[in-house]
Amino acid sequence: MKRVFIILCLILSLVACTEKMRYIELDDYPIDMTGYIGMTDDHHFSGLMPEEMLRCKEEGGSGIFYMGNTGCIHCQNTVSIIEKVASDLDLDIYYINTANGITRFEDQLLSLFEGRLMKNDQGKEELRLPMVFTLQNGDLKDVIIGEMTYEDLKKVMEPFIQELS
Repeated sequence: MKRVFIILCLILSLVACTEKMRYIELDDYPIDMTGYIGMTDDHHFSGLMPEEMLRCKEEGGSGIFYMGNTGCIHCQNTVSIIEKVASDLDLDIYYINTANGITRFEDQLLSLFEGRLMKNDQGKEELRLPMVFTLQNGDLKDVIIGEMTYEDLKKVMEPFIQELS
């Protein structure tokens, strides 16, 4: 009986210590995704400027983010998979269009992703596309770079659907 009580106390403390995701209101905007292969006007993406994503991190917010652009062939091959997972899980994705220029935020982005990026020939980390990443209460949790599978994306996105249930 004493063991059962201890186990119950441990379970309750784990559940009680699980922090809920904090969502903050971001200045997102409707985005036209029809430049991507197979995409229509009906999708789960909202446009977001890089400074808003950085504000989300600074203010302890949570979300799923995609960085890419229509001129990137790997992005073209990946966006429909991201959309399929987002649709199946009924989740929204923040889209940071790198074609709009992110160079003025490059140092902040490199700092955010430090240790998770590929290195160039000079050994310096660099941003590569496509990229899907998650913030949970301001902490960078998951980062996927390059073409991704349905299963990879679902694994990254599922905590958000469980949170909303």
